[in-house]
Amino acid sequence: MARSAAEHRDARGGLSVKGGSQGGPPCLVKGGARGGRPGFALVELLTATLIGGLALGAAIALLQAHGAIARRSQAAIETVGAAGWAQSITARDLELAGADPMRVGIAALLHGASDRVVLQMDRNGDGAIDEASAERVTLSWGPSPGGGGRLVRSLGGQSMAIADGIPPGGLRFRYFDAEGSELVPRGTASLGARELEAVCHIALELTFVARFAGREERFHIVSGAALRSRMPGGT
Repeated sequence: MARSAAEHRDARGGLSVKGGSQGGPPCLVKGGARGGRPGFALVELLTATLIGGLALGAAIALLQAHGAIARRSQAAIETVGAAGWAQSITARDLELAGADPMRVGIAALLHGASDRVVLQMDRNGDGAIDEASAERVTLSWGPSPGGGGRLVRSLGGQSMAIADGIPPGGLRFRYFDAEGSELVPRGTASLGARELEAVCHIALELTFVARFAGREERFHIVSGAALRSRMPGGT
């Protein structure tokens, strides 16, 4: 059917012109759904913005959580690494305590308290102990200049911190005889002479304090070593 002369559709099909009734002026009316391009309502845009903001906030929170975990892991790795280094040095000193290649009766332990141990070993095999050398070793807790404490290794008249971040009470030596029975020092005093002669194994307990992001984390590490000179066939 042919269209009437009063009706004309624009090139896009979006609007049409219809003549008014009884010769009235023409008016513009919107085209059908086939020719229109629907847009977004304001509510839809606000909803999309809100959802995007929530997703971004969740992503930032997740990133911050991962960062905190990474920092804690790094602190733990550094602490364990420092502890491992200190333990290796300490274990070597304990194993060599009482080394007596000339069999002149070198005493392995001169002092054995819960926070301090004094060891002797004849390193050069001359049958004597040079107190100003590495043949006499003291392992003890000492305060740090910046606060807290540290594990100190003294050789003769020289001292060196081999572990930091150890609070007061964070260093403890435990002593055991050949049967595995613990020999307990009384308070801060040393074991007696007979008990020192009976020690065959020394355990070392260390508590480290690491701080990051305003928080304090504690790590408890236990190690130990047997005195070779007190083992069967030891010298």
